[in-house]
Amino acid sequence: MPYTFVVNVVGTSDKIVIDRNNLPSTVPYKLFFKIKNQSLVTLYFRVLVNIDGWTLTEPSDGHLGSVDSGKETLFSIVMERSKPSSDLEESGTIEIQAFTDSGYTNYIGSQSFNVTVIFVDVEGMDEVTMFDFNDGTKQGWETDGRTDVYDGKAVEAGGYCLRHYRTQVQFDVEGYLSYAGLELPDRNRVYLSLYWTYWVYNEYCKLYYLRTKVNGDVVHELLFPPLIGPASTDVWLKLGIDISQYRGQKVNLMIEFKNYAQALGYVVELCFDRIVIGGSD
Repeated sequence: MPYTFVVNVVGTSDKIVIDRNNLPSTVPYKLFFKIKNQSLVTLYFRVLVNIDGWTLTEPSDGHLGSVDSGKETLFSIVMERSKPSSDLEESGTIEIQAFTDSGYTNYIGSQSFNVTVIFVDVEGMDEVTMFDFNDGTKQGWETDGRTDVYDGKAVEAGGYCLRHYRTQVQFDVEGYLSYAGLELPDRNRVYLSLYWTYWVYNEYCKLYYLRTKVNGDVVHELLFPPLIGPASTDVWLKLGIDISQYRGQKVNLMIEFKNYAQALGYVVELCFDRIVIGGSD
């Protein structure tokens, strides 16, 4: 009997960019991927992380669970390593193994994908453009009607952020930040880094996606990223993206998202701060 399955990584290319600024001593990274089982029977999957310095922490045994015949399931893993003291580039693979039994003994095949992890001090690069909104303005960004500058939350004490806020709207709402005519450094390496945080009223609110585009091209996408609940409103997440292919160009940069609230009065808040573009040779 032939066994076939397809693994699609969600939200990243083969490069993972991590800005070294304000990282904890142990750096976690959450990775999402979908597995589609094209076989006639249920398959069980295990993940192996083969990148020097990185350890798989969730699930610690690598067992992802099962995918029924003809179905597709979204999985996530967390891997971590100690914070490097300087810029660092590491390469390796992540392997998805398939089994026909829940004991993970009857191995039938695997798929691997290459990963390069880049730690870089984006704010310390040779050419830097930063949007911190601390002057109380949008600093040239266009936004949807529910997004504006906000002084109630910021990466820096006493600062501002851009906040998308919805409370009297039921079901799906889309939003965006857009900057037209952004000049990127004409350097070999160009990276985008930003902080974001997400607050929800309860478990009946969610974020569908957080998508970054350059000139209309999707350069990064998070589907079903981790939600920041009511008890964690001070937690900022970091996002890093390699945009070197657009170096030296004047581009349109857009960050778009879609969220959901089941009932009127349920609050959904999405904040962005300290958007940085850095370039070096």
